[in-house]
Amino acid sequence: MDPHPPLRLLHAFHCVVSEGSFTNASTALGVSQPAVSQQIRELETICGVQLFRRTGRGVEPTNAGRQLASSTRSHIEAIQHSLGAIRARAKDHHVEVRVNSMFATTWLIPRLASFLTANPDIEIDLTSSYWVYPTDPIHTAVQIDFGPVPSGAEPIGGDEIVLAVATPSLADRIRSTDDLSKHPLLDIRGGDGWAEFFAATAAPPPKTRVHTSMTYLHTLALARRGLGVALAHRFLATDDLRHSTLAVVPVGTVPAREQYYLIAPRSDRATSAAELFTTWLRREIARPGEV
Repeated sequence: MDPHPPLRLLHAFHCVVSEGSFTNASTALGVSQPAVSQQIRELETICGVQLFRRTGRGVEPTNAGRQLASSTRSHIEAIQHSLGAIRARAKDHHVEVRVNSMFATTWLIPRLASFLTANPDIEIDLTSSYWVYPTDPIHTAVQIDFGPVPSGAEPIGGDEIVLAVATPSLADRIRSTDDLSKHPLLDIRGGDGWAEFFAATAAPPPKTRVHTSMTYLHTLALARRGLGVALAHRFLATDDLRHSTLAVVPVGTVPAREQYYLIAPRSDRATSAAELFTTWLRREIARPGEV
């Protein structure tokens, strides 16, 4: 009988996929980097294939690795979130929050202190991911995700648009799409990227360097350091624009094909903590940019 990989190996595997390197994964897991490397080697031995290839600054999944991630991710997350839901039901002062990584880092965490200060007895179980979560089958978690808005979800930010952003000094030097040829573009794999932006605006793509990443979290971080022009969804760019860490590049805007959305816990299954958190969240969403 073929051996089945222990859950600890699959958990380490998904953490490496999410973090993009063994070093970052070891920090997230709270173990040493050699321990993570050993777990991945064990999993590769069981699978009989290489699951990662090295890149300039980390690792990325091979075709086999992407297939394994796609086929097992929902099952691993379902186990994790079922355990979280069980804990939530056991403690009425506990709320499970499942949130897109970009939204967590850029918007939620900078605002979270106000909720915790007003509700000092509430405990938050915060889980983040770059990928869309499967809908919580127990309907007790507060879920904030990114993509086409599913039925029953609440769109965040109204009619979302995509705009170009850069540091104020760089944005001042750009007056049209022609000027983009003088500066690097910061792009993402999939989603609302530069190819879709130029197609929607009917502007010819400029001949320039393009740096690519897997998430807007990375491209906006690069843009803040003055390393190029990034695309951003207006809702999550609001704080950067308000604090002048980024400025709008005047090359037009396009409607977003995807956006952030909220799935609230079912009213008959939500803890009082989840209800308080959801009420606070909706109020904060109604006034983006105020941190």
